[in-house]
Amino acid sequence: MGSFHANKEKILEGNKKKKILIVDDEESIREIFEIFLKREGFDVSLAENGEEGIKAMESQNFDLVITDIDMPGKTNGFGVIEAAYRSAPEIKVIGWSGNITGKRADWFKERRISFFEKPIYPLSKLKEKIDELFVRELV
Repeated sequence: MGSFHANKEKILEGNKKKKILIVDDEESIREIFEIFLKREGFDVSLAENGEEGIKAMESQNFDLVITDIDMPGKTNGFGVIEAAYRSAPEIKVIGWSGNITGKRADWFKERRISFFEKPIYPLSKLKEKIDELFVRELV
């Protein structure tokens, strides 16, 4: 048990070098997430829609993508998630929306993808989920 705790602490410290892509059509959400996650030491990039998110993934490597599901444009969050796994099968993903129930919730659960319903408050819940995703690599 002691070695797991030591490894967990090492992974959590390593999180600070992780690159995160935030994809959301709401500027205020992107800014809040960016400020919060940069304060936590993460390297954060932003995309205002699915197409921009996919372009970012084509030009950079990310450890984690956090995407809104309901966005206007040709590519919604489901498309972003599928593109993320095509670009890097080991990538971590968190989806979020104001409406993740029923079939949507099942879609996430079947694929073992983390998700939140809006709003995420307090933001420490998001940080806990991010830490959990990277610690899960140890198990």
